[in-house]
Amino acid sequence: KEFHGKPIIQYSIELARDCGLFDLVVVSTDDADIANVARVCRVQAVQRSEQMCQDRVGTQEVASDFVAENQQLHITHLCVIYATAPLLSFRFLADGITRLGTNDYAMGVGAEPLRDAGQFYWGHASSFLHGRPLVGPRTVMIPIPEIRVCDINTPEDWAEAERKYKALQ
Repeated sequence: KEFHGKPIIQYSIELARDCGLFDLVVVSTDDADIANVARVCRVQAVQRSEQMCQDRVGTQEVASDFVAENQQLHITHLCVIYATAPLLSFRFLADGITRLGTNDYAMGVGAEPLRDAGQFYWGHASSFLHGRPLVGPRTVMIPIPEIRVCDINTPEDWAEAERKYKALQ
């Protein structure tokens, strides 16, 4: 779906591709249109297995599966950026990897009230492979200003994200 003139996932892809924090940017999907957006943005699209496309499968399982299936890449850290994160900025991604340290994960959160910002989380490959919980005592919370927080799950969330995006421009 178009968000201010381009597919919403394109914002996440372009930020990841252009920010200089990643050696490799991969879009994991089972959707041909999303794979095409990835190719147009000059990043790799990886077809998810049918098992990884079930409703009950979350992003951590998909990330763990990717690490396990690509051991030849010697992945040490992984960042999951949500497809619907047009409000995300470089500053918070960089803060996440800086603050990850020896913790399992670092994730972007809305601070008032504390909640998932619906944007990103960093983790050690071993944390994904061992199925360590995303939210726990070994997770660093990266506070995101309210103007940049909108976990898009409903049409109302989409409208809120559009308003916030416009206000940031």
